[in-house]
Amino acid sequence: MKRFLIIILILIVSGTTTAYYAQSGGTKREGGSRRHGKLGLKRAKSKGHADEFARSKKKGMFARLFRKDPPSWVNRTTGSKTSNYKANRRLFRRHREMGHVDNQVAQDKQNSRREKRRDRGNKSFSSKKYKSK
Repeated sequence: MKRFLIIILILIVSGTTTAYYAQSGGTKREGGSRRHGKLGLKRAKSKGHADEFARSKKKGMFARLFRKDPPSWVNRTTGSKTSNYKANRRLFRRHREMGHVDNQVAQDKQNSRREKRRDRGNKSFSSKKYKSK
C-alpha cells in the first residue's frame, strides 16, 4: 500500500511540474505594459465603432412600430457655390500654384541659355579630343 501511494505521489508531482514547465515555452505575447498609464477618460484616439456593430440591439415593440430608422446615407452640402468656385477654379489649368509658374519661368530661361550656347554641326568636333594624331 505504501509503494502504491508513493508511486501515485510521484506521478502527480511529475505531472504538475511538466505542465508548469510547458507553460514557459512557446511564443511570447505582447505584455500589458504598453497600455500602462492610459485612463479611459483621457483617450486620444477613438477606439472605433466595432463594439457597437457587434452588439445586437433588439428594438422593442413600440420602437419597431413607431420609430423611423436613421438613414444610412445623408447628402450634406459642402459649402456655397462661390467658395467651391474659389477653391477649385485653378484645378484643371496648367499652373495651379504660383510655385509652378516660377519654376516654369526658371526652366524657360535655362532652356533658352542652353539653346544659345549649343554647338551645331562640325563646330562640336573642333576640340583636341577628336583631332587625328
